[in-house]
Amino acid sequence: MKNEIGHDIIKLYELILEFKNKHDIKYDFLQDLDKPIYQSILNVLSRFGKGDRYANIDLLINNRSYDDPISVWYKDVDLVIFQEKISDKKKKKLRWMLL
Repeated sequence: MKNEIGHDIIKLYELILEFKNKHDIKYDFLQDLDKPIYQSILNVLSRFGKGDRYANIDLLINNRSYDDPISVWYKDVDLVIFQEKISDKKKKKLRWMLL
């Protein structure tokens, strides 16, 4: 099973969810990670685990054939959280501080 899953966090999450549902396990916190932001986090981490973690080495040898994992995290996770969870007042303050 270890070789089937490897570093694929999405596949691991799906197996855990299947086990949880099969055995009617209930958590005291989130029951699943189906919201888009959680899916984005799982996707970025899974991509990182399957190969994006070598991005810095690939950059050094000019063998970049995929997106930089930090850029993907920023675009798919950080910006989404910033847009959805930060008030306009705080956004304005943060933008002023960055100038």
